[in-house]
Amino acid sequence: MKDKKVVLVLKDDLEALKLFWPDETFKTFLLEDLFEDERLSIYAIKENGQITAAALVFRHMMRFLKHNIGVGYISHLKAADLSDALFLLNEIMADQQYQNLLTLLKGDEELFKKTGFISLEKESLWYYQKTDDLKIDGYFNENPDIDDLGKAYGSYVSKFGLYNFRLDEDFIKLLKLWHLRGYSLLAYYEKGIRAYLVYHYGLKNIWVDEAIYNDEKALGALLNKLNENKKVIIRANESQDLSFLSDLDKADSRVFIGAKINDLSLFNALYNSDVTSIEQGLSLSCKAFFVHEEY
Repeated sequence: MKDKKVVLVLKDDLEALKLFWPDETFKTFLLEDLFEDERLSIYAIKENGQITAAALVFRHMMRFLKHNIGVGYISHLKAADLSDALFLLNEIMADQQYQNLLTLLKGDEELFKKTGFISLEKESLWYYQKTDDLKIDGYFNENPDIDDLGKAYGSYVSKFGLYNFRLDEDFIKLLKLWHLRGYSLLAYYEKGIRAYLVYHYGLKNIWVDEAIYNDEKALGALLNKLNENKKVIIRANESQDLSFLSDLDKADSRVFIGAKINDLSLFNALYNSDVTSIEQGLSLSCKAFFVHEEY
């Protein structure tokens, strides 16, 4: 019988992790830039010295209503089969109930249903085709500095009921990851930064992987600029309702973030509430949520 157990990946396990991890680009980033971050834990199933399943758990500070709360964000779950994925998640959640008030899981609906998570966020694809030139008074910048990215992001996400704080160190890491993946940045300035896009070129289209904007004009200006070359496809959270742009067509949506409150008693005490379910707890906010993190 195989000796199967869940472990926290340490430096001694890195060679086994290298052999297991399928995404070469993210593996480089994980080992060189993310592994030493004290907010990160890597859980893995080890069988006879080999890693057969793994997931990242990153501790974020997120804003929900009037409080900043610790949130465990589970991502990059890789497993040979569903049983291994569930086995690994059960061990992770056993720790989460003592570590964070809320846990988010990047996955799919089937996984959420089997682990007690509820669907929190959907991802939508929007197709943009420029029809008219847009008069602008600002300018474009392909190399916005970290301070400006933080300002644009902070101003944008503050409109939502649940969102993640990004520190300068987070943007430094993201810039490294975007660079490794061949992604580009384009920002629009008009009396300060108004919006930015993270994008990459596909064979036939330009894919926008993150769209942060603080007015409609700024977003339209950026999309028009990109659309000079190819058709633009935007990956956006369902909570980012882009229907105000007349040149957009929306395609299918898919659930990609699930949520679970780990301690309802503590949640009720913090928010002076009397909820009895995850759904009731999250519905205390009347605003949409914005969770758009790689890890």
